[in-house]
Amino acid sequence: MAWVLLVVGLSQFLAPCRQLCTGIFRWLDLHDAIAGLRDRTSAVLNLTLCTLPRQQQLLLAKLSVFPSNFTVVGAGAVLGFSEARAYSLMRVFYRHGLVMRGSSTNLFSLHMAVRKASAALGGEAVATHGQSHFVIYVFQQLDQWARMFYTPAWELPLSLAREAGPDILAAFELAGKLAAQQSQPQASMLDAILAVDAALVHKLLSCAGYRKGTWDQLQHLHGSINGRPGQQVAAALLLRCMSVEDYDAAVKAHDLCCQALGSGHPCSIACVHAMAEGQAKLHRYQEAEALLRDAYETRLRVMGRLAPATWMSLQELANCIGSVRLLPAKAEPLWSELLEVLQQVLGDHPDTLRARVGLASCLTNLGKLSEAEVLYRESLASRQRVLGPEHPDSISSVNNLASCLKDQGKLSEAEVLYRESLASRQRVLGPDHPDSINSVNNLAVCLSNQGKLFEAEVLYRESVSSLQRVLGPDHPDSISSINNLAVCLADQGNLSEAVVLFRESLASRQRVLGPDHPDSMSSVSNLAGCLTKQGKLSEAEFLYRESLASRQSVLGLDHPDSISSINNLAICLKNQGKLSDAEVLFRESLASRQRVLGPDFPHSISSANKLAICLKKQEKLA
Repeated sequence: MAWVLLVVGLSQFLAPCRQLCTGIFRWLDLHDAIAGLRDRTSAVLNLTLCTLPRQQQLLLAKLSVFPSNFTVVGAGAVLGFSEARAYSLMRVFYRHGLVMRGSSTNLFSLHMAVRKASAALGGEAVATHGQSHFVIYVFQQLDQWARMFYTPAWELPLSLAREAGPDILAAFELAGKLAAQQSQPQASMLDAILAVDAALVHKLLSCAGYRKGTWDQLQHLHGSINGRPGQQVAAALLLRCMSVEDYDAAVKAHDLCCQALGSGHPCSIACVHAMAEGQAKLHRYQEAEALLRDAYETRLRVMGRLAPATWMSLQELANCIGSVRLLPAKAEPLWSELLEVLQQVLGDHPDTLRARVGLASCLTNLGKLSEAEVLYRESLASRQRVLGPEHPDSISSVNNLASCLKDQGKLSEAEVLYRESLASRQRVLGPDHPDSINSVNNLAVCLSNQGKLFEAEVLYRESVSSLQRVLGPDHPDSISSINNLAVCLADQGNLSEAVVLFRESLASRQRVLGPDHPDSMSSVSNLAGCLTKQGKLSEAEFLYRESLASRQSVLGLDHPDSISSINNLAICLKNQGKLSDAEVLFRESLASRQRVLGPDFPHSISSANKLAICLKKQEKLA
């Protein structure tokens, strides 16, 4: 046994001794390598690394940037090698036991100990060089995958993005670190980031399930970028990616872009779009419209009507005005123009299909439900033909058509489609994806409208539990799910539990979003409605007046929610027998809705009906 140990021990030193004889490394290197003999594994690893020529040590150090498995193509991209040369090098490392093979011959990985030891041998300069090439490689991949995601081969890039999750997270983190550390970031790295369409990448990562982690990583870039002149371009481009989710980042990115690139640069205008989206999320629709209209008119004047940048600005403008119900009649011609341009320029392209959905949504907000249904059915058929029935956009089209049918009262047909959408999303995206949970909520709403309240309650509770687990209890979607459950319980007549949940939702929204946020104001109105059902009319009236004052102050007199508050207060006053006061408010609500939404809009007709009921109670029969 002792002889066996002696032979094994000697064999561990044969390779370094041969290298010593040929003069490849010095006695001092051997001394350093065996200094850690108390840790046998580290000693053997250090000796093995020392047997490599210095050039190969540096190449292995660059590969230590990969956080998990990597392909031969990835290794070649980081090292600047051809695929064949990278594969030959991997074979050398494999013979030395420094890399491990993955599930295929072209897949490799580094043990954590090898990664750590090789990185230490390479030094900071080598690590930075490898990290820059790694960031370029990942961003180029992301851009390719995001564009492939809107082709019939969409399942491949979705699968690749899921597998590359650790690389994606590492690349975003390293991009911020390199932008902060380097006074003059590599032009090639900036080009790779600039080429990325942030919106497409965001959609791909969302469907791949890496949305939360990736974009959370980006939030840390605020503190790491200090705005030195040489970093402004890198900071602007990285923050542009962030701006899809973060309004403050969009503002900062816009400032940096204008300083480094000029206000007319495409990146600067892209940040204007992100700023407008942020304003819309804060329900500052007029500000958002002004930003987008300025960007659109600038591009229209400079680039012409058919330029991609111009119609992208038109799409953002139409979406802002139409989808948030600010002025749907004003948005309809914009959507129609956009659809005409895209059909002329792109044909049956995914962007054309999205424009058709946008026009359908606008028509829905205008109450033109039969016209919207035709467009939703066309969009569904086109997406299923172009992208396939299981593409997330195709599934969204099923969901959109279901919502349109629900709004028309075709509840049985809508329920079938909602169930189909839910099953598809759970199968493709997973049961914990926010879109899947949203489908649970949509089905619950449809069941509630059919009077299937107890079945709906089960789904609402499932939605609350899932969102709190996936997004956290303070996420706005989690809080909204509590509000939806409360509405269902109130409809069942379970008013005591409903009031508790309405108060919980209101307190959470005011704490998380602030008292002036539109969702917080909606919670005030919902609580007032439940109190009205309980017969607590004085407290309800107080809350309705609070909601009305807040909405008129924050959203404006003509915002649909402000007009709804007038209508709700009028109903409360009518229920208390204050008929003359209620009549004044019903007339105000009717006039506002007819002016803003049009006389044929369903809410306008409803206001006319409520005014008639109030007049009848006062015996003003004529």
